[in-house]
Amino acid sequence: MKPIKGGKDHTEKGERTENNLQPAGLEGGKEFADKLMELVSPYLDESADENDLEAALDLGILAWNLGSMRKRSPETFKAMMEEVQLDMEEEKDRLDLVKKLLKEREQKFGRDLEFLEPFTVEEGAQGAYVSIKPISFEEFVREDESADDEFAAMEGFQDDWNEGFINRCAVLLKPRQPYINWVNEQLKEKESIQEFAEHTVYLVPAGKEIGEVQSWIERNFARLFEAELDTWADEKTWPQARDYSVFKTWFTVEINTMVYDLEATPLRKEI
Repeated sequence: MKPIKGGKDHTEKGERTENNLQPAGLEGGKEFADKLMELVSPYLDESADENDLEAALDLGILAWNLGSMRKRSPETFKAMMEEVQLDMEEEKDRLDLVKKLLKEREQKFGRDLEFLEPFTVEEGAQGAYVSIKPISFEEFVREDESADDEFAAMEGFQDDWNEGFINRCAVLLKPRQPYINWVNEQLKEKESIQEFAEHTVYLVPAGKEIGEVQSWIERNFARLFEAELDTWADEKTWPQARDYSVFKTWFTVEINTMVYDLEATPLRKEI
C-alpha cells in the first residue's frame, strides 16, 4: 500500500467519490458507512485507487473500534492498542495513521458506541459500494473471542500441534496467462516465458479452515499482487487495474493450512 496523505474531503451523501466507491450499509449501516468514508477520505490523495481506499477503510474500522472500546472497557482498549502497536512496530506510517484516525473518530463521532464489522465492497447498478454493518459491544466481544479461538492470537495452535508445525498457512500463486503476457511485455526483446517452473510461496496468518485464509487473501490480495509485479518491473509500469477480480484472473491461488518444518535448524527471516 502506498502512503496515504491528506486529500479531498468526503463528498456529499450519495455522491460518487474519486475512488468510484460509495457508502452503503446493511441493517442500518448506511449511516456508519457515510461516517467511515468521512473519517478516511481526508487521508487519500487524488491519485489513490480503490486498493488504497480499501486499505484506508481497514485502518478506519480499526480506529473506530478502538474508540468504541475505550469508552466501553478502558482495560480492553489498552490491551488492543498494545497489540496494534506490536503488529505495526515496523510500519510507523500506518500506526501513526491509526492514531490520527482514532483521535478524529473520538472528536467527530464520540457519541457513537457501536462497533463495526469488516466492510465489504459490493457491485450495484451505479458501480461499487462500501457496505458496513454496525454491531453491539456484546456481539463484538463474542466475535473477538471466536477469532482468538480460531487463530490462537495469531501464534498458531501450540497446544494441539506437534513439534515441527509452523504457525502459518502457505499460499501459492500460480501465474495464469494474463500475468505471463504482462511479464513477457516487460522482457521485450529477451526470450519470452511460456510457463513458470517455480512459484512463490507466501506464509500468511494461520487458520484452521481454508475459508479463513481465503478471507485473509481477499483483504490483503494487493500485497501479494504487488509483490509479484515488483519482481519484474518498477511500479510505473504496473497495470492500473489491480482490483481483486483482476488478481483472480492473473493468478490461481492454492492454500495449504498445514505447514511442517522438517529441519532442526531455526528458521531465519530477513527483515
